[in-house]
Amino acid sequence: MKKKIIKYSILFVFFFCCLVFNFSLFRGDTFANYGFSYALSMGEIPYNDFNMVIPLFSPFIYLIGLLINKSIIVFYLEQSFFLLILFYLLERFLDKKVYLFLMILCIAWPISMTTIIFPGYNFICFLLLILLVLCEEKKYSDYIIGLILGLIFCTKQTIGIALFIPSLVFIFRNYMRFFKRVFGFLIPTSIMFGYLVITNSLYNFIDLCFLGLFSFGNNNHNFSIFNIVLLLLGILYILYKIWSDKKNIINYYFLLFVVIALPIIDYYHIALFLLGPIFLIIKNIKIEEKYYKVIYSLLVIFFILDGFMVFLFLNNPVISNFNNFQLYIIDNDYKNNINSLNEYLNKSNKDKIYLLRGSENYMFKIINNQKITYYDLPNYGNYGYNGEEKIINSISNMHDKLFIVDSSLCNDNYDKYQQYICSFKEAAITNGELLESFGNFDVYYR
Repeated sequence: MKKKIIKYSILFVFFFCCLVFNFSLFRGDTFANYGFSYALSMGEIPYNDFNMVIPLFSPFIYLIGLLINKSIIVFYLEQSFFLLILFYLLERFLDKKVYLFLMILCIAWPISMTTIIFPGYNFICFLLLILLVLCEEKKYSDYIIGLILGLIFCTKQTIGIALFIPSLVFIFRNYMRFFKRVFGFLIPTSIMFGYLVITNSLYNFIDLCFLGLFSFGNNNHNFSIFNIVLLLLGILYILYKIWSDKKNIINYYFLLFVVIALPIIDYYHIALFLLGPIFLIIKNIKIEEKYYKVIYSLLVIFFILDGFMVFLFLNNPVISNFNNFQLYIIDNDYKNNINSLNEYLNKSNKDKIYLLRGSENYMFKIINNQKITYYDLPNYGNYGYNGEEKIINSISNMHDKLFIVDSSLCNDNYDKYQQYICSFKEAAITNGELLESFGNFDVYYR
Protein backbone atom coordinates (compact mmCIF):
# COMPACT_ATOMS: atom_id res chain seq x y z
CA MET A 1 0.00 0.00 0.00
CA LYS A 2 2.84 2.37 0.91
CA LYS A 3 4.55 1.70 -2.44
CA LYS A 4 1.33 2.50 -4.30
CA ILE A 5 0.94 5.80 -2.45
CA ILE A 6 4.52 6.75 -3.31
CA LYS A 7 4.08 5.68 -6.95
CA TYR A 8 0.87 7.65 -7.48
CA SER A 9 2.29 10.67 -5.64
CA ILE A 10 5.29 10.69 -7.98
CA LEU A 11 3.01 10.33 -10.99
CA PHE A 12 0.81 13.19 -9.77
CA VAL A 13 3.87 15.48 -9.53
CA PHE A 14 5.06 14.23 -12.93
CA PHE A 15 1.74 15.06 -14.59
CA PHE A 16 1.59 18.47 -12.93
CA CYS A 17 5.11 19.34 -14.09
CA CYS A 18 4.21 18.23 -17.62
CA LEU A 19 1.13 20.46 -17.67
CA VAL A 20 2.80 23.55 -16.24
CA PHE A 21 6.33 23.42 -17.58
CA ASN A 22 7.36 20.79 -20.12
CA PHE A 23 4.42 20.88 -22.48
CA SER A 24 3.78 24.62 -22.40
CA LEU A 25 4.35 24.79 -26.17
CA PHE A 26 1.51 22.35 -26.82
CA ARG A 27 -1.37 23.85 -24.85
CA GLY A 28 -3.88 23.54 -27.67
CA ASP A 29 -7.36 24.49 -26.43
CA THR A 30 -6.39 24.51 -22.76
CA PHE A 31 -7.10 28.22 -22.19
CA ALA A 32 -10.52 27.99 -23.84
CA ASN A 33 -11.49 24.95 -21.76
CA TYR A 34 -10.25 26.74 -18.65
CA GLY A 35 -12.26 29.78 -19.75
CA PHE A 36 -15.50 27.78 -19.99
CA SER A 37 -15.23 26.66 -16.36
CA TYR A 38 -14.03 30.11 -15.29
CA ALA A 39 -17.14 31.65 -16.88
CA LEU A 40 -19.34 29.23 -14.94
CA SER A 41 -17.54 30.20 -11.74
CA MET A 42 -18.43 33.84 -12.52
CA GLY A 43 -22.12 32.90 -12.61
CA GLU A 44 -22.47 33.04 -16.39
CA ILE A 45 -24.91 30.84 -18.30
CA PRO A 46 -23.33 28.85 -21.14
CA TYR A 47 -24.77 29.38 -24.63
CA ASN A 48 -26.57 32.52 -23.42
CA ASP A 49 -23.69 34.62 -22.06
CA PHE A 50 -20.80 33.06 -23.99
CA ASN A 51 -20.42 30.75 -26.96
CA MET A 52 -19.49 27.11 -26.47
CA VAL A 53 -20.02 24.24 -28.93
CA ILE A 54 -19.74 21.38 -26.46
CA PRO A 55 -22.24 20.06 -23.88
CA LEU A 56 -21.90 20.81 -20.20
CA PHE A 57 -20.19 17.87 -18.50
CA SER A 58 -16.50 18.74 -18.82
CA PRO A 59 -16.89 22.48 -17.97
CA PHE A 60 -18.87 21.58 -14.85
CA ILE A 61 -16.39 18.85 -13.82
CA TYR A 62 -13.47 21.29 -14.00
CA LEU A 63 -15.61 23.97 -12.31
CA ILE A 64 -15.42 22.13 -8.97
CA GLY A 65 -11.90 23.29 -8.15
CA LEU A 66 -12.44 26.78 -9.51
CA LEU A 67 -15.21 27.34 -6.97
CA ILE A 68 -12.41 27.30 -4.37
CA ASN A 69 -9.85 29.27 -6.38
CA LYS A 70 -10.03 30.51 -9.97
CA SER A 71 -6.31 30.07 -10.68
CA ILE A 72 -5.24 27.99 -13.69
CA ILE A 73 -2.97 26.14 -11.25
CA VAL A 74 -6.10 24.64 -9.69
CA PHE A 75 -7.21 23.69 -13.20
CA TYR A 76 -3.89 21.86 -13.71
CA LEU A 77 -4.13 20.16 -10.32
CA GLU A 78 -7.56 18.83 -11.28
CA GLN A 79 -6.19 17.54 -14.57
CA SER A 80 -3.28 15.85 -12.79
CA PHE A 81 -5.85 13.99 -10.69
CA PHE A 82 -7.82 12.94 -13.79
CA LEU A 83 -4.58 11.76 -15.41
CA LEU A 84 -3.98 9.59 -12.36
CA ILE A 85 -7.43 8.06 -12.85
CA LEU A 86 -6.63 7.40 -16.52
CA PHE A 87 -3.31 5.81 -15.54
CA TYR A 88 -5.09 3.57 -13.01
CA LEU A 89 -7.70 2.45 -15.56
CA LEU A 90 -5.06 1.75 -18.21
CA GLU A 91 -3.04 -0.16 -15.63
CA ARG A 92 -6.04 -2.48 -15.15
CA PHE A 93 -5.65 -3.49 -18.81
CA LEU A 94 -1.93 -3.13 -19.48
CA ASP A 95 -0.24 -3.80 -16.14
CA LYS A 96 3.40 -2.64 -16.42
CA LYS A 97 2.93 -1.96 -20.13
CA VAL A 98 1.08 1.20 -19.07
CA TYR A 99 4.51 2.88 -18.89
CA LEU A 100 4.96 2.27 -22.61
CA PHE A 101 1.64 4.05 -23.16
CA LEU A 102 2.82 6.87 -20.90
CA MET A 103 6.09 7.10 -22.81
CA ILE A 104 4.16 7.53 -26.08
CA LEU A 105 2.20 10.39 -24.50
CA CYS A 106 5.52 12.20 -24.05
CA ILE A 107 6.29 12.16 -27.79
CA ALA A 108 6.13 15.69 -29.21
CA TRP A 109 7.26 15.08 -32.80
CA PRO A 110 6.46 14.25 -35.61
CA ILE A 111 2.99 13.94 -34.16
CA SER A 112 2.32 15.72 -30.92
CA MET A 113 0.95 13.06 -28.60
CA THR A 114 1.73 15.44 -25.72
CA THR A 115 -1.35 17.53 -26.52
CA ILE A 116 -3.55 14.67 -25.34
CA ILE A 117 -2.80 15.21 -21.66
CA PHE A 118 -4.18 18.74 -21.53
CA PRO A 119 -7.46 19.42 -19.74
CA GLY A 120 -10.70 19.66 -21.65
CA TYR A 121 -13.57 17.77 -23.22
CA ASN A 122 -11.42 15.71 -25.60
CA PHE A 123 -9.41 14.27 -22.73
CA ILE A 124 -12.57 13.60 -20.70
CA CYS A 125 -14.03 11.79 -23.73
CA PHE A 126 -11.03 9.46 -23.90
CA LEU A 127 -11.07 8.90 -20.15
CA LEU A 128 -14.75 7.93 -20.34
CA LEU A 129 -14.04 5.73 -23.37
CA ILE A 130 -11.46 3.73 -21.42
CA LEU A 131 -13.90 3.47 -18.50
CA LEU A 132 -16.58 2.25 -20.95
CA VAL A 133 -14.21 -0.36 -22.40
CA LEU A 134 -13.36 -1.56 -18.89
CA CYS A 135 -17.06 -1.90 -18.01
CA GLU A 136 -17.72 -3.87 -21.22
CA GLU A 137 -14.78 -6.21 -20.64
CA LYS A 138 -15.69 -6.81 -16.99
CA LYS A 139 -19.39 -7.17 -17.96
CA TYR A 140 -20.61 -4.47 -15.60
CA SER A 141 -24.29 -3.54 -15.36
CA ASP A 142 -25.94 -2.20 -18.49
CA TYR A 143 -27.25 0.65 -16.37
CA ILE A 144 -23.65 1.73 -15.67
CA ILE A 145 -22.63 1.33 -19.32
CA GLY A 146 -25.63 3.42 -20.39
CA LEU A 147 -24.72 6.04 -17.78
CA ILE A 148 -21.16 6.31 -19.15
CA LEU A 149 -22.49 6.59 -22.71
CA GLY A 150 -24.76 9.39 -21.50
CA LEU A 151 -21.81 11.18 -19.88
CA ILE A 152 -19.88 10.91 -23.15
CA PHE A 153 -22.83 12.51 -24.96
CA CYS A 154 -22.86 15.25 -22.32
CA THR A 155 -19.13 15.77 -22.99
CA LYS A 156 -19.12 15.75 -26.80
CA GLN A 157 -22.41 15.16 -28.53
CA THR A 158 -21.07 13.69 -31.79
CA ILE A 159 -18.90 11.13 -30.00
CA GLY A 160 -21.74 10.22 -27.64
CA ILE A 161 -24.07 9.50 -30.55
CA ALA A 162 -21.40 7.51 -32.42
CA LEU A 163 -20.44 5.34 -29.45
CA PHE A 164 -24.06 4.43 -28.77
CA ILE A 165 -24.27 2.73 -32.19
CA PRO A 166 -22.60 -0.55 -31.06
CA SER A 167 -25.28 -0.91 -28.38
CA LEU A 168 -27.93 -0.56 -31.07
CA VAL A 169 -26.26 -3.28 -33.13
CA PHE A 170 -25.25 -5.74 -30.40
CA ILE A 171 -27.88 -5.26 -27.70
CA PHE A 172 -30.98 -4.09 -29.57
CA ARG A 173 -32.64 -7.50 -29.79
CA ASN A 174 -32.14 -8.09 -26.08
CA TYR A 175 -34.86 -5.65 -25.11
CA MET A 176 -34.20 -5.68 -21.38
CA ARG A 177 -30.47 -5.00 -21.71
CA PHE A 178 -31.10 -2.31 -24.32
CA PHE A 179 -33.74 -0.68 -22.09
CA LYS A 180 -31.26 -0.64 -19.18
CA ARG A 181 -28.65 1.12 -21.34
CA VAL A 182 -31.19 3.65 -22.57
CA PHE A 183 -32.30 4.29 -18.98
CA GLY A 184 -28.70 4.80 -17.85
CA PHE A 185 -28.09 7.07 -20.85
CA LEU A 186 -31.09 9.21 -19.98
CA ILE A 187 -29.93 9.95 -16.42
CA PRO A 188 -27.11 12.43 -17.22
CA THR A 189 -28.72 13.66 -20.44
CA SER A 190 -32.01 14.44 -18.66
CA ILE A 191 -30.15 16.38 -15.98
CA MET A 192 -28.31 18.36 -18.67
CA PHE A 193 -31.44 19.15 -20.66
CA GLY A 194 -33.24 20.04 -17.44
CA TYR A 195 -30.53 22.61 -16.70
CA LEU A 196 -30.86 23.99 -20.24
CA VAL A 197 -34.62 24.39 -19.85
CA ILE A 198 -34.34 26.01 -16.40
CA THR A 199 -31.70 28.49 -17.64
CA ASN A 200 -33.65 29.18 -20.84
CA SER A 201 -30.63 28.16 -22.92
CA LEU A 202 -31.98 25.09 -24.72
CA TYR A 203 -32.51 26.85 -28.06
CA ASN A 204 -29.02 28.38 -28.00
CA PHE A 205 -27.56 24.98 -27.08
CA ILE A 206 -29.20 23.36 -30.11
CA ASP A 207 -28.10 26.25 -32.31
CA LEU A 208 -24.46 26.21 -31.19
CA CYS A 209 -23.91 22.50 -30.63
CA PHE A 210 -25.91 21.04 -33.51
CA LEU A 211 -26.88 23.59 -36.17
CA GLY A 212 -23.44 25.17 -35.94
CA LEU A 213 -21.79 21.88 -36.89
CA PHE A 214 -22.57 22.60 -40.54
CA SER A 215 -20.63 25.84 -40.43
CA PHE A 216 -17.85 24.13 -38.51
CA GLY A 217 -17.50 21.40 -41.12
CA ASN A 218 -17.61 23.81 -44.05
CA ASN A 219 -14.87 26.11 -42.76
CA ASN A 220 -12.46 23.82 -40.91
CA HIS A 221 -10.42 21.75 -43.34
CA ASN A 222 -6.85 20.95 -42.42
CA PHE A 223 -5.61 18.07 -44.53
CA SER A 224 -2.06 16.83 -44.90
CA ILE A 225 -0.84 13.60 -46.46
CA PHE A 226 0.96 12.65 -43.26
CA ASN A 227 -2.18 13.02 -41.12
CA ILE A 228 -4.38 11.24 -43.66
CA VAL A 229 -1.95 8.30 -43.78
CA LEU A 230 -1.92 8.05 -39.98
CA LEU A 231 -5.72 8.19 -39.91
CA LEU A 232 -6.03 5.41 -42.49
CA LEU A 233 -3.43 3.23 -40.77
CA GLY A 234 -5.31 3.57 -37.48
CA ILE A 235 -8.63 2.70 -39.13
CA LEU A 236 -7.14 -0.26 -41.01
CA TYR A 237 -5.64 -1.69 -37.83
CA ILE A 238 -8.95 -1.50 -35.97
CA LEU A 239 -10.76 -3.05 -38.98
CA TYR A 240 -8.24 -5.88 -38.82
CA LYS A 241 -9.05 -6.35 -35.12
CA ILE A 242 -12.77 -6.36 -35.95
CA TRP A 243 -12.22 -8.95 -38.70
CA SER A 244 -10.33 -11.12 -36.20
CA ASP A 245 -13.02 -10.79 -33.53
CA LYS A 246 -16.30 -9.63 -35.05
CA LYS A 247 -18.31 -9.97 -31.82
CA ASN A 248 -16.03 -7.83 -29.65
CA ILE A 249 -17.94 -4.60 -29.08
CA ILE A 250 -14.79 -2.88 -27.76
CA ASN A 251 -13.17 -2.77 -31.20
CA TYR A 252 -16.24 -1.00 -32.59
CA TYR A 253 -15.99 1.66 -29.89
CA PHE A 254 -12.41 2.45 -30.91
CA LEU A 255 -13.38 2.50 -34.60
CA LEU A 256 -16.25 4.93 -34.07
CA PHE A 257 -14.05 7.11 -31.86
CA VAL A 258 -12.65 8.31 -35.22
CA VAL A 259 -15.31 11.04 -35.18
CA ILE A 260 -13.06 12.91 -32.74
CA ALA A 261 -10.68 13.54 -35.67
CA LEU A 262 -13.37 14.87 -38.02
CA PRO A 263 -13.48 17.26 -39.75
CA ILE A 264 -10.21 18.77 -38.42
CA ILE A 265 -7.68 16.09 -39.38
CA ASP A 266 -4.71 17.81 -37.75
CA TYR A 267 -1.86 16.70 -35.49
CA TYR A 268 -3.97 17.13 -32.33
CA HIS A 269 -7.17 15.37 -33.36
CA ILE A 270 -5.29 12.58 -35.17
CA ALA A 271 -3.32 11.94 -31.98
CA LEU A 272 -6.57 11.62 -30.03
CA PHE A 273 -7.94 9.00 -32.43
CA LEU A 274 -4.64 7.08 -32.52
CA LEU A 275 -4.90 6.49 -28.76
CA GLY A 276 -7.34 3.66 -29.56
CA PRO A 277 -5.10 1.72 -31.99
CA ILE A 278 -2.08 2.36 -29.73
CA PHE A 279 -4.00 0.99 -26.75
CA LEU A 280 -5.00 -2.15 -28.68
CA ILE A 281 -1.47 -2.72 -29.96
CA ILE A 282 0.10 -2.38 -26.51
CA LYS A 283 -2.62 -4.55 -24.99
CA ASN A 284 -1.83 -7.38 -27.40
CA ILE A 285 1.97 -7.36 -27.39
CA LYS A 286 4.27 -9.06 -24.93
CA ILE A 287 7.22 -7.19 -23.45
CA GLU A 288 10.08 -9.03 -21.83
CA GLU A 289 11.13 -7.81 -18.41
CA LYS A 290 14.56 -6.70 -19.62
CA TYR A 291 13.02 -4.11 -21.96
CA TYR A 292 11.25 -2.18 -19.22
CA LYS A 293 14.47 -0.44 -18.25
CA VAL A 294 14.63 0.90 -21.82
CA ILE A 295 11.01 2.09 -21.59
CA TYR A 296 11.64 3.87 -18.28
CA SER A 297 14.78 5.47 -19.71
CA LEU A 298 12.97 6.67 -22.84
CA LEU A 299 10.18 8.08 -20.70
CA VAL A 300 12.71 10.19 -18.80
CA ILE A 301 14.52 11.18 -22.02
CA PHE A 302 11.31 12.31 -23.74
CA PHE A 303 10.31 14.26 -20.63
CA ILE A 304 13.67 16.09 -20.66
CA LEU A 305 13.49 16.72 -24.42
CA ASP A 306 10.02 18.22 -24.09
CA GLY A 307 11.36 20.60 -21.46
CA PHE A 308 14.33 21.45 -23.69
CA MET A 309 11.98 22.33 -26.58
CA VAL A 310 10.46 25.11 -24.46
CA PHE A 311 13.86 26.83 -24.29
CA LEU A 312 14.63 26.02 -27.92
CA PHE A 313 11.51 27.55 -29.45
CA LEU A 314 10.87 30.45 -27.07
CA ASN A 315 13.01 33.57 -27.28
CA ASN A 316 14.32 34.19 -23.76
CA PRO A 317 11.61 32.20 -21.91
CA VAL A 318 10.48 33.47 -18.52
CA ILE A 319 8.04 32.27 -15.88
CA SER A 320 5.25 34.83 -15.60
CA ASN A 321 2.75 35.20 -12.79
CA PHE A 322 -0.33 37.07 -13.95
CA ASN A 323 -3.52 37.19 -11.93
CA ASN A 324 -5.05 33.68 -12.20
CA PHE A 325 -2.30 32.74 -14.70
CA GLN A 326 0.59 31.78 -12.48
CA LEU A 327 3.65 29.85 -13.70
CA TYR A 328 2.92 30.83 -17.32
CA ILE A 329 6.03 30.18 -19.46
CA ILE A 330 6.31 32.67 -22.34
CA ASP A 331 9.09 34.62 -24.00
CA ASN A 332 10.09 37.86 -22.33
CA ASP A 333 8.99 40.18 -25.17
CA TYR A 334 5.52 38.64 -25.19
CA LYS A 335 5.28 39.08 -21.42
CA ASN A 336 6.25 42.75 -21.71
CA ASN A 337 3.68 43.30 -24.48
CA ILE A 338 0.94 41.73 -22.34
CA ASN A 339 1.84 43.93 -19.37
CA SER A 340 2.08 47.08 -21.49
CA LEU A 341 -1.23 46.46 -23.25
CA ASN A 342 -2.97 45.60 -20.00
CA GLU A 343 -1.65 48.71 -18.27
CA TYR A 344 -2.72 50.87 -21.22
CA LEU A 345 -6.25 49.42 -21.34
CA ASN A 346 -6.76 49.69 -17.59
CA LYS A 347 -6.25 53.46 -17.83
CA SER A 348 -9.25 53.76 -20.16
CA ASN A 349 -12.86 53.61 -18.99
CA LYS A 350 -14.15 52.73 -22.47
CA ASP A 351 -15.57 49.31 -23.27
CA LYS A 352 -13.00 46.89 -24.66
CA ILE A 353 -13.67 44.23 -27.28
CA TYR A 354 -10.88 41.66 -27.59
CA LEU A 355 -10.67 40.10 -31.05
CA LEU A 356 -7.37 38.29 -30.67
CA ARG A 357 -6.94 34.54 -30.85
CA GLY A 358 -9.47 32.85 -28.60
CA SER A 359 -6.85 31.70 -26.09
CA GLU A 360 -5.52 35.26 -25.75
CA ASN A 361 -8.97 36.78 -25.40
CA TYR A 362 -9.70 34.40 -22.56
CA MET A 363 -6.35 35.12 -20.95
CA PHE A 364 -6.86 38.90 -20.91
CA LYS A 365 -10.40 38.52 -19.61
CA ILE A 366 -9.39 36.14 -16.83
CA ILE A 367 -6.32 38.05 -15.61
CA ASN A 368 -8.61 41.09 -15.27
CA ASN A 369 -11.45 39.14 -13.58
CA GLN A 370 -13.82 40.03 -16.42
CA LYS A 371 -16.70 37.96 -17.74
CA ILE A 372 -16.47 35.94 -20.95
CA THR A 373 -18.62 37.02 -23.92
CA TYR A 374 -19.57 35.88 -27.41
CA TYR A 375 -16.67 37.90 -28.88
CA ASP A 376 -13.99 35.98 -27.02
CA LEU A 377 -13.90 32.76 -29.05
CA PRO A 378 -13.88 34.05 -32.65
CA ASN A 379 -13.46 30.71 -34.44
CA TYR A 380 -15.41 29.23 -37.34
CA GLY A 381 -18.31 27.04 -36.28
CA ASN A 382 -18.61 28.57 -32.81
CA TYR A 383 -21.67 30.75 -33.46
CA GLY A 384 -24.47 28.47 -34.61
CA TYR A 385 -26.58 28.95 -37.72
CA ASN A 386 -25.68 32.27 -39.40
CA GLY A 387 -24.25 33.36 -36.08
CA GLU A 388 -21.07 34.77 -37.58
CA GLU A 389 -23.05 37.28 -39.63
CA LYS A 390 -24.84 38.44 -36.47
CA ILE A 391 -21.52 39.06 -34.71
CA ILE A 392 -20.12 40.92 -37.73
CA ASN A 393 -23.18 43.18 -37.80
CA SER A 394 -22.91 43.74 -34.07
CA ILE A 395 -19.22 44.72 -34.31
CA SER A 396 -19.87 46.96 -37.33
CA ASN A 397 -22.53 48.91 -35.41
CA MET A 398 -20.40 49.48 -32.31
CA HIS A 399 -19.07 52.97 -31.53
CA ASP A 400 -17.03 54.60 -28.78
CA LYS A 401 -15.26 51.33 -28.01
CA LEU A 402 -11.71 50.01 -28.05
CA PHE A 403 -11.00 47.01 -30.27
CA ILE A 404 -7.90 44.94 -29.59
CA VAL A 405 -6.72 42.93 -32.61
CA ASP A 406 -3.63 40.98 -33.67
CA SER A 407 -1.69 42.47 -36.58
CA SER A 408 -0.22 39.04 -37.42
CA LEU A 409 -3.66 37.56 -38.10
CA CYS A 410 -5.28 37.61 -41.53
CA ASN A 411 -2.31 39.01 -43.46
CA ASP A 412 -0.49 37.50 -46.44
CA ASN A 413 1.54 35.17 -44.22
CA TYR A 414 -1.49 34.03 -42.23
CA ASP A 415 -1.99 30.29 -41.85
CA LYS A 416 -5.07 29.50 -43.93
CA TYR A 417 -5.84 26.51 -41.69
CA GLN A 418 -6.34 28.67 -38.61
CA GLN A 419 -9.93 28.77 -37.38
CA TYR A 420 -9.95 32.50 -36.64
CA ILE A 421 -12.75 34.47 -38.37
CA CYS A 422 -10.89 37.27 -40.16
CA SER A 423 -14.09 39.15 -40.99
CA PHE A 424 -14.45 39.94 -37.26
CA LYS A 425 -11.13 41.75 -37.27
CA GLU A 426 -11.96 43.52 -40.54
CA ALA A 427 -15.29 44.73 -39.15
CA ALA A 428 -13.53 46.05 -36.02
CA ILE A 429 -10.82 48.09 -37.76
CA THR A 430 -12.94 49.43 -40.65
CA ASN A 431 -13.19 53.22 -40.16
CA GLY A 432 -11.28 52.79 -36.92
CA GLU A 433 -8.30 54.77 -35.65
CA LEU A 434 -5.13 52.94 -34.62
CA LEU A 435 -4.22 54.32 -31.18
CA GLU A 436 -1.34 52.16 -29.98
CA SER A 437 0.58 48.98 -30.78
CA PHE A 438 2.27 46.61 -28.36
CA GLY A 439 4.08 43.99 -30.40
CA ASN A 440 1.36 42.28 -32.43
CA PHE A 441 -1.38 43.80 -30.26
CA ASP A 442 -3.09 46.75 -31.97
CA VAL A 443 -5.63 48.97 -30.22
CA TYR A 444 -8.23 50.64 -32.45
CA TYR A 445 -10.89 53.17 -31.51
CA ARG A 446 -14.13 53.72 -33.38
